[in-house]
Amino acid sequence: EGHPRVPELELPTKDSDEARVLSVLHVADTQTADLVASATGFDAARCARALCLLEIEGLALPTPGGRYVRSALAERLLGTL
Repeated sequence: EGHPRVPELELPTKDSDEARVLSVLHVADTQTADLVASATGFDAARCARALCLLEIEGLALPTPGGRYVRSALAERLLGTL
């Protein structure tokens, strides 16, 4: 009691939609949801759902113009930073 909760940080499960979307995002190169959908083969709704869940987890970040990037947190969890 009296201690702040430490969030459990983890990547999406390997074969999930979120993992597939995260794999096509890059930390330095913004992409539109349409480009992400095209790269994953998902329809727009499925892609938007995965992007939303990644945003909630702090693994993807929206940028101006409706574009997305992989977060630094995701890079750390992936071991690429």
